[in-house]
Amino acid sequence: MYNMNGSKVFSKLDLKYGYHQIELDENSRDITTFVTHKGLYRYKRLMFGINSAPEKYQQVISQVFHDCEGVQNISDDIVVHAETKEEHDRRLAKVFDRILENNLTLNRQKCQLGMNQIQFMGHMVSMDGIGPTADQVKGIIEAKPPTSGAEIRSFLGLVNFSARYIPDLATVSEPLRKLTRKGAVFCWGKEEQASFDKLKGSLSRAETLGHFKLDASKTTVVTDASNVGLGAMLIQSNDGNSQVISYASKALTDVEKRYSTTEKEALAVVWACEKFRLYLQGVAFELVTDHKPLEVLYGPRSKPNAMIERWIVKLMPYNFKVVYAPGKTNIPDALSRLVNPALKVSPTPSQLESETEEFVRFTAREATPIALSTREVEGMSKVDQELSDVRICLMSRRWDKSCPMYYPVREELSQIGYLVLRGTRLVIPTALRRKCVELAHQGHLGIVGTKQLRTKVWWPRMDKDVENYVKACHGCQIVDSSTHAEPVTPTPLPIGPWQDLAIDLMGPLPTGHYVFVVVDYYSRYYELEITKDMSTGKLIDVLETMFSRYGLPCSVTSDNGPQFKSDMFREYMEENAIHHRRVTPLHPAANGEVERQNRSLLKRIKIAHAESKDWKNELRTYLLAYRTTPHATTGVSPAELMWGTKLPQVEQLERHVDESVRDRDSEMKHRNKLYIDQKRGAVESALEAGDTVLVKQKRVRSIGIYLLDLNRQVRL
Repeated sequence: MYNMNGSKVFSKLDLKYGYHQIELDENSRDITTFVTHKGLYRYKRLMFGINSAPEKYQQVISQVFHDCEGVQNISDDIVVHAETKEEHDRRLAKVFDRILENNLTLNRQKCQLGMNQIQFMGHMVSMDGIGPTADQVKGIIEAKPPTSGAEIRSFLGLVNFSARYIPDLATVSEPLRKLTRKGAVFCWGKEEQASFDKLKGSLSRAETLGHFKLDASKTTVVTDASNVGLGAMLIQSNDGNSQVISYASKALTDVEKRYSTTEKEALAVVWACEKFRLYLQGVAFELVTDHKPLEVLYGPRSKPNAMIERWIVKLMPYNFKVVYAPGKTNIPDALSRLVNPALKVSPTPSQLESETEEFVRFTAREATPIALSTREVEGMSKVDQELSDVRICLMSRRWDKSCPMYYPVREELSQIGYLVLRGTRLVIPTALRRKCVELAHQGHLGIVGTKQLRTKVWWPRMDKDVENYVKACHGCQIVDSSTHAEPVTPTPLPIGPWQDLAIDLMGPLPTGHYVFVVVDYYSRYYELEITKDMSTGKLIDVLETMFSRYGLPCSVTSDNGPQFKSDMFREYMEENAIHHRRVTPLHPAANGEVERQNRSLLKRIKIAHAESKDWKNELRTYLLAYRTTPHATTGVSPAELMWGTKLPQVEQLERHVDESVRDRDSEMKHRNKLYIDQKRGAVESALEAGDTVLVKQKRVRSIGIYLLDLNRQVRL
């Protein structure tokens, strides 16, 4: 029907003999064998009764005319259509040529050529649009009242075929549909007769529906909901003239009947868009409703409940604008009210409340968090000073300095009783805010998950309160492994060589050896000692040998190995007036200079092993190359900074070299700090002396060899 839009001249062709038009392949004929009194016979052509015959026949005929413009077919009925007589004749001639090429046969008596309207698949198609056929209208008008549930189903089946021509079909037919339900007792009364007569009258007065046009100046979908069904109309306007394209209706299920008025109206919008999706996708249109809250509910700032949120997601492919129209100007609304008076029920006082107040009450009820009652929120809101000031400002419509945090959202605030709402979200009084956050954090959701609370409730600085609560949650802190790294603090360059040293013990290697490494922070010059003895006495002996060559340093930095924590090592440092600094436990990056050199040494050891060379000799070769190569940070070789140049030089030149090294060292360390801080997302810690924190410890149990993480509280 959609492809016939705008056509004014039609021809209808009928293929003779139906399925027998198609010849069967030789290999397929045997499966059609049948028995007669004269023996076995088989079909040469496609026969009636084959399960796949309708689909295959439709496929073959469609392939014959697949490249013919203005040609549609359903089974053996072929329609040729065009906007002008000349265009129609060209298309018809092409169809005749294609029929001859494929040896198809037409039924002359059933062909209609050059008509301004034709009957096609139960609809009357004309230049004006689509309408019901005379046979359909006559059959419904002359129908007698049903006498059983089966007859009602037969009548409704005939009516439903013409549903696009009958406005508000679901609501009007509700009394009849009740009699078709399982277990219903057939009882024909005034309500059923009124519904029966109205359906017959609606179809007899049905107007021709227009063709949908993509270039129409305006496309409108009008929706409405009643207590038993949904109704919708698709309308297009051109040059000020409006024409109905289609009617649609749907009966509500038992669950949908229990929806609130707002939910039913919201459902009507979603259902109408999906019903007319063939026409509406890719087209900007207006969605007219007589329920004003839908303007907010389907607006950009809406925060509805989960069910309506899912409906909003379904509407995302459509480009529409919700427009409110009063009930007396809304066509589906007027039609939905034209029901048999016997069906109407006297309204109760609660039903006479304004729709706006009903919507606010519905929103307040739905927005109240689980484990909190609306009555409890209203009671606390009554005595809350902050919300009392807000209610005063809402009633007086004057906002003073008493509510500065509510002023930016004043246009979104409303009240019902003592409750205050921001749009569709309930504003929680101060005394209940922590309880709301606790409810949202059940199950120990993270910050993002807990912040989903804001889909139902709101208060000023709500996100900040949620963040503070989750960060202080003891259970979350125990298992949290996503601690933020502290910003890097570069080690300042010492004033001269061999004053500040870093030491570390690398190993054991596969040979059982250890490599003791000593690095100078100033020149990056380092010494190493290969040993199998890793005792404190051996390390002190190695250090004494190095100190006898280069002198005593001012400070030594090491990790927390047992050799460096022993009393013997402490006494040796104190006797030589050397300041010993141990880095943070389980944080090797704090002794990064020596760790970096360990990585380089280990790399050369692996290369020597892969090439079957003496790794000790290879280390000495590497040391010579390293000490004489300009360092990437200082730009000067470690040997030059350690010993100075071999050429005679004046003191001023030495000062210039030292300044350039310091400037380059500072620049490179600053660049490295910025890069690492950004990569690790480093954040300055807000901890202060006296704060209680959690410390992760690793202990090795005596039974088995495994690590156990323990968390205990300590005070800084």
